[in-house]
Amino acid sequence: MDAFIQNHQYNEIIRQAKHVHNTRHTVNDDKVKKEFSFYCFDKICGLFPARAKEQEDLLAWILSIETEQDLLHYQEKIREAVIPFPQVTDQTAKKLFKKTKKLHFPKTTPETFEQLSYFSWLDTSSGKKFLIAEIDGELKGLVGSFLPYNKKSICHFCHHVADVGLFTIDVKTNTKLQTYKSLGNYICSDSASCNQHLTELDGLQAFYDYAKKTSN
Repeated sequence: MDAFIQNHQYNEIIRQAKHVHNTRHTVNDDKVKKEFSFYCFDKICGLFPARAKEQEDLLAWILSIETEQDLLHYQEKIREAVIPFPQVTDQTAKKLFKKTKKLHFPKTTPETFEQLSYFSWLDTSSGKKFLIAEIDGELKGLVGSFLPYNKKSICHFCHHVADVGLFTIDVKTNTKLQTYKSLGNYICSDSASCNQHLTELDGLQAFYDYAKKTSN
Protein backbone atom coordinates (compact mmCIF):
# COMPACT_ATOMS: atom_id res chain seq x y z
CA MET A 1 0.00 0.00 0.00
CA ASP A 2 1.31 3.44 -0.92
CA ALA A 3 1.66 6.00 1.86
CA PHE A 4 -1.46 8.16 2.04
CA ILE A 5 -1.48 9.67 5.55
CA GLN A 6 -0.03 13.09 6.31
CA ASN A 7 1.61 13.74 9.67
CA HIS A 8 -1.23 15.84 11.09
CA GLN A 9 -3.71 13.15 10.03
CA TYR A 10 -1.58 10.52 11.74
CA ASN A 11 -1.71 12.55 14.96
CA GLU A 12 -5.50 12.73 14.77
CA ILE A 13 -5.84 9.01 14.03
CA ILE A 14 -3.72 8.08 17.03
CA ARG A 15 -5.60 10.55 19.20
CA GLN A 16 -8.86 8.80 18.29
CA ALA A 17 -7.25 5.40 18.84
CA LYS A 18 -6.24 6.43 22.36
CA HIS A 19 -9.82 7.54 23.01
CA VAL A 20 -11.03 4.08 21.97
CA HIS A 21 -8.48 2.39 24.22
CA ASN A 22 -9.36 4.57 27.19
CA THR A 23 -13.08 3.99 26.71
CA ARG A 24 -12.53 0.24 26.63
CA HIS A 25 -11.13 0.47 30.17
CA THR A 26 -13.36 3.15 31.70
CA VAL A 27 -16.84 2.25 30.40
CA ASN A 28 -18.73 -0.86 31.45
CA ASP A 29 -21.51 -0.80 28.87
CA ASP A 30 -20.41 -2.90 25.87
CA LYS A 31 -22.92 -1.21 23.57
CA VAL A 32 -21.55 2.23 24.45
CA LYS A 33 -17.99 1.04 23.90
CA LYS A 34 -18.87 -0.36 20.49
CA GLU A 35 -20.76 2.75 19.42
CA PHE A 36 -17.92 5.00 20.54
CA SER A 37 -15.39 2.91 18.59
CA PHE A 38 -17.46 3.34 15.41
CA TYR A 39 -17.81 7.06 16.16
CA CYS A 40 -14.00 7.40 16.28
CA PHE A 41 -13.67 5.28 13.15
CA ASP A 42 -16.10 7.57 11.31
CA LYS A 43 -14.09 10.60 12.40
CA ILE A 44 -10.83 9.31 10.97
CA CYS A 45 -12.56 8.09 7.80
CA GLY A 46 -13.74 11.67 7.38
CA LEU A 47 -10.11 12.68 6.93
CA PHE A 48 -9.97 10.62 3.73
CA PRO A 49 -13.19 11.12 1.75
CA ALA A 50 -11.65 9.55 -1.38
CA ARG A 51 -10.13 6.58 0.47
CA ALA A 52 -9.58 3.24 -1.24
CA LYS A 53 -10.88 -0.05 0.18
CA GLU A 54 -7.44 -1.13 1.43
CA GLN A 55 -6.96 2.22 3.12
CA GLU A 56 -10.28 1.93 4.91
CA ASP A 57 -9.41 -1.61 5.97
CA LEU A 58 -6.22 -0.31 7.57
CA LEU A 59 -8.04 2.46 9.42
CA ALA A 60 -10.69 -0.04 10.56
CA TRP A 61 -8.16 -1.75 12.82
CA ILE A 62 -9.18 0.89 15.35
CA LEU A 63 -12.34 -1.14 15.95
CA SER A 64 -10.34 -4.05 17.34
CA ILE A 65 -8.32 -2.09 19.90
CA GLU A 66 -8.70 -3.58 23.35
CA THR A 67 -5.30 -3.68 25.05
CA GLU A 68 -2.25 -1.44 25.22
CA GLN A 69 -0.53 -3.87 22.87
CA ASP A 70 -3.38 -3.50 20.37
CA LEU A 71 -2.95 0.26 20.50
CA LEU A 72 0.80 0.06 19.92
CA HIS A 73 0.32 -2.37 17.03
CA TYR A 74 -2.25 -0.06 15.43
CA GLN A 75 0.10 2.88 15.83
CA GLU A 76 2.89 0.94 14.09
CA LYS A 77 0.63 -0.08 11.20
CA ILE A 78 -0.60 3.47 10.67
CA ARG A 79 2.94 4.84 10.85
CA GLU A 80 3.90 2.64 7.88
CA ALA A 81 1.37 4.51 5.74
CA VAL A 82 2.55 8.02 6.63
CA ILE A 83 3.95 10.16 3.82
CA PRO A 84 7.52 11.11 4.81
CA PHE A 85 8.49 14.77 5.01
CA PRO A 86 11.14 15.68 2.40
CA GLN A 87 14.68 15.71 3.80
CA VAL A 88 15.77 19.34 3.65
CA THR A 89 19.43 20.06 2.97
CA ASP A 90 21.54 23.17 3.41
CA GLN A 91 21.37 23.80 -0.34
CA THR A 92 17.59 23.44 -0.35
CA ALA A 93 17.28 25.94 2.49
CA LYS A 94 19.54 28.45 0.72
CA LYS A 95 17.28 28.34 -2.35
CA LEU A 96 14.21 28.91 -0.19
CA PHE A 97 15.73 31.79 1.76
CA LYS A 98 17.66 33.62 -0.93
CA LYS A 99 17.51 36.98 0.84
CA THR A 100 19.21 35.62 3.95
CA LYS A 101 22.90 36.32 3.38
CA LYS A 102 24.29 34.11 6.13
CA LEU A 103 21.97 31.18 6.64
CA HIS A 104 22.88 29.09 9.68
CA PHE A 105 21.33 25.75 8.76
CA PRO A 106 21.16 23.31 11.70
CA LYS A 107 22.74 19.86 11.77
CA THR A 108 20.21 17.23 10.79
CA THR A 109 19.89 13.46 10.43
CA PRO A 110 17.26 11.42 8.56
CA GLU A 111 15.45 11.03 11.88
CA THR A 112 15.10 14.83 12.11
CA PHE A 113 12.44 14.74 9.41
CA GLU A 114 10.31 11.96 10.85
CA GLN A 115 6.78 12.90 11.94
CA LEU A 116 6.86 16.44 10.56
CA SER A 117 4.26 18.73 9.05
CA TYR A 118 6.82 21.51 8.91
CA PHE A 119 10.56 21.85 9.58
CA SER A 120 11.75 24.78 11.65
CA TRP A 121 14.79 26.15 13.42
CA LEU A 122 15.72 29.28 15.34
CA ASP A 123 18.84 31.29 14.52
CA THR A 124 19.67 32.58 17.99
CA SER A 125 22.24 35.06 16.66
CA SER A 126 19.63 36.96 14.65
CA GLY A 127 16.45 36.03 16.53
CA LYS A 128 15.00 34.77 13.26
CA LYS A 129 12.86 31.66 12.98
CA PHE A 130 12.82 29.72 9.71
CA LEU A 131 9.93 27.48 8.66
CA ILE A 132 9.77 25.09 5.73
CA ALA A 133 6.52 23.37 4.81
CA GLU A 134 5.20 21.50 1.81
CA ILE A 135 2.45 23.66 0.36
CA ASP A 136 0.55 22.44 -2.72
CA GLY A 137 3.22 19.79 -3.30
CA GLU A 138 6.12 22.25 -3.18
CA LEU A 139 8.56 23.15 -0.40
CA LYS A 140 8.16 26.77 0.64
CA GLY A 141 10.02 28.83 3.20
CA LEU A 142 8.86 31.40 5.69
CA VAL A 143 11.10 33.53 7.90
CA GLY A 144 10.24 35.95 10.68
CA SER A 145 11.36 37.27 14.03
CA PHE A 146 10.77 35.12 17.09
CA LEU A 147 10.44 36.60 20.57
CA PRO A 148 10.02 34.15 23.49
CA TYR A 149 6.92 34.89 25.55
CA ASN A 150 8.27 33.30 28.77
CA LYS A 151 4.75 32.11 29.59
CA LYS A 152 2.68 29.17 28.47
CA SER A 153 -0.03 29.99 25.98
CA ILE A 154 -1.98 28.44 23.10
CA CYS A 155 0.01 27.77 19.94
CA HIS A 156 -1.56 29.15 16.76
CA PHE A 157 -0.45 26.05 14.84
CA CYS A 158 -1.21 23.06 17.09
CA HIS A 159 -3.68 24.71 19.53
CA HIS A 160 -1.96 23.16 22.56
CA VAL A 161 -0.87 25.05 25.66
CA ALA A 162 2.91 25.19 25.58
CA ASP A 163 5.97 27.42 25.89
CA VAL A 164 5.48 29.82 23.01
CA GLY A 165 7.04 32.83 21.33
CA LEU A 166 5.71 35.59 19.11
CA PHE A 167 6.46 34.73 15.49
CA THR A 168 6.18 37.82 13.29
CA ILE A 169 6.45 38.03 9.52
CA ASP A 170 6.61 41.19 7.41
CA VAL A 171 4.45 41.13 4.30
CA LYS A 172 5.00 43.58 1.46
CA THR A 173 1.81 45.56 0.79
CA ASN A 174 3.12 47.89 -1.91
CA THR A 175 6.06 46.98 -4.14
CA LYS A 176 6.64 50.52 -5.47
CA LEU A 177 6.45 52.23 -2.10
CA GLN A 178 8.21 49.35 -0.30
CA THR A 179 5.62 49.31 2.46
CA TYR A 180 5.08 46.35 4.74
CA LYS A 181 2.50 44.98 7.13
CA SER A 182 3.35 42.71 10.06
CA LEU A 183 1.51 39.56 11.04
CA GLY A 184 2.30 37.96 14.38
CA ASN A 185 1.03 34.92 16.25
CA TYR A 186 2.19 32.84 19.17
CA ILE A 187 3.61 29.46 18.18
CA CYS A 188 5.43 26.68 20.03
CA SER A 189 9.06 27.32 20.89
CA ASP A 190 9.66 23.59 20.44
CA SER A 191 8.71 22.83 16.83
CA ALA A 192 9.24 19.07 17.30
CA SER A 193 6.60 19.00 20.04
CA CYS A 194 4.34 21.22 17.94
CA ASN A 195 4.56 18.77 15.03
CA GLN A 196 3.52 15.91 17.30
CA HIS A 197 0.39 17.80 18.37
CA LEU A 198 -0.73 19.12 14.99
CA THR A 199 -4.04 17.61 13.89
CA GLU A 200 -4.93 20.22 11.24
CA LEU A 201 -2.94 22.70 9.16
CA ASP A 202 -5.23 25.73 9.08
CA GLY A 203 -2.99 27.96 11.18
CA LEU A 204 0.15 26.98 9.31
CA GLN A 205 -1.55 27.36 5.93
CA ALA A 206 -2.85 30.81 6.90
CA PHE A 207 0.67 32.07 7.53
CA TYR A 208 1.84 30.89 4.14
CA ASP A 209 -1.26 32.20 2.38
CA TYR A 210 -0.74 35.62 3.99
CA ALA A 211 2.88 35.75 2.87
CA LYS A 212 2.48 34.17 -0.56
CA LYS A 213 3.14 37.43 -2.41
CA THR A 214 6.53 37.85 -0.77
CA SER A 215 9.78 36.04 -1.45
CA ASN A 216 12.39 35.09 1.17
